[in-house]
Amino acid sequence: MVLTTLGEISKGIASYDRAIELREILVYNQNRKELLVDLAKTYKNKGIAVSKQRNAYESQVNFGKALEIMEKLVHVEKQVEYARTLATFYLDTAVASKDFLDSSKIMGYFDKVNDLTERIVRFDNKAQDLQFISRFYLNRAMVARHFGDPDDALQHLDTSIKALEKSVYNEGKMELLSHLANAYKEKALTLKMKKNFKDAGLFLDEAIKIQEQLVYKEGREDLAELLSVTYQDKARYYGN
Repeated sequence: MVLTTLGEISKGIASYDRAIELREILVYNQNRKELLVDLAKTYKNKGIAVSKQRNAYESQVNFGKALEIMEKLVHVEKQVEYARTLATFYLDTAVASKDFLDSSKIMGYFDKVNDLTERIVRFDNKAQDLQFISRFYLNRAMVARHFGDPDDALQHLDTSIKALEKSVYNEGKMELLSHLANAYKEKALTLKMKKNFKDAGLFLDEAIKIQEQLVYKEGREDLAELLSVTYQDKARYYGN
């Protein structure tokens, strides 16, 4: 479930607190170690929710607890089957923390993902692997743009788009189409940052075209809100 309004976020945080309390009892008092990853995921999800309330300290506390658990499982206990989960935690932490931490700390999380994917995680051509890889480059690009480095952002976006276009149009992995639309949209915003308004408009139109197809022709109601945001980006593109 995606929490949007402040009221929903507050209710969600209260639920995370209750879940954490119960899982801590089960894991640490009753030695239910099989629930350790679930506990880490709850810490991480609470960190994301709290970051939306602009609570930097509380978000970092929860991200820290989540990462501590997962890093111990992967690096100390050598449970490498959780390496992909740890890599995802690093991505989520980096994106949610970009307004609170300096660029070197944020980029450090991406470096850790690189390290994991090079040493531990083995990817193949499955859609979920391609989705993770494209998400990595897309998120890195978003953060680079956030910190005022559009050239670095475009480099990562081009890598993400190239992989996604190949997967969608050459290999028929249509489940990745929405991710391609996100990449086009992010590239449009980055090109606009560089004052390349012509190409920005083209990529924004491509993003809208895909999102409209998914929402109106394929009934993807879960993407309607994302499409509405893209329409707003288009309006801002024209200066409205």
